[in-house]
Amino acid sequence: MPAFVTSVLNKLNHERKIVATLFEADEYDGTGQVPEQYRLVLQAARKTGLPAMVSMAGTTVLRVVTKPTSEAAVMEAVP
Repeated sequence: MPAFVTSVLNKLNHERKIVATLFEADEYDGTGQVPEQYRLVLQAARKTGLPAMVSMAGTTVLRVVTKPTSEAAVMEAVP
């Protein structure tokens, strides 16, 4: 993941007080299952392709940005 993505996620976590989590590939636990907390995020990301930034409110997907290429693209994902 490009360094700017990590930087922007840190800004979002600290300045906007949201929870931003980073992962670039399908996530599975030791049993081959997707952990429950990632299930909806991965479903949304898989539709457009990984890596993707998925913005959610509860269980509602607000926006998906596929392969963010700039700080602006990451910020665009967050309403």
